[in-house]
Amino acid sequence: MSLVFPPLMHGYELDKPGHDPFEVAKSKAIQGVEAGLVVYNLTHEALRATFIFTPEVSLNQAMIMLPICGIGFQNALGALAPPEVAVHLLWSGGVLINGARCGKLRVSANHQDPTKVPDWLCVGLELDLWPASENMGETPNETAPAGSALVKFGDKWRVAPTDTLLDQLKELVGHESVEVIYER
Repeated sequence: MSLVFPPLMHGYELDKPGHDPFEVAKSKAIQGVEAGLVVYNLTHEALRATFIFTPEVSLNQAMIMLPICGIGFQNALGALAPPEVAVHLLWSGGVLINGARCGKLRVSANHQDPTKVPDWLCVGLELDLWPASENMGETPNETAPAGSALVKFGDKWRVAPTDTLLDQLKELVGHESVEVIYER
């Protein structure tokens, strides 16, 4: 899936499973890649993305990027989700949706001296898009923006979804996640 980025940012998609965008971004930052690179891996199960910044201020001032990125994500999700969905950010970097853990933010720089300007600063976001378990009751403190539902209509309902509707739904949530069952 090709993503579109705002000016001054460009994407680097990881197409191999198991590669951590946060570690890849740190490696690229060490190699001297320009600021604005977003290393990401987007699957049906999760979004993993890391932004590379090159601060011009000391580390203690540059660390403001962690909560700023969190607030940016919070606002973006809030604009897309229904108004009753609560998105909370924890000081530890955790992301909660409706009170349950859904992801995290993390940060890394090339040094830990708060008085020095870092060469680079990476801010990573991890967001579970699909529940890790089919039985959500096993993990009541975890959630994901996606989920599953069984919609059972009465005997008098006759539903014939079009191929276009099913294709769009499969594209949205994944081919393996859509199934139409007719019972007699």
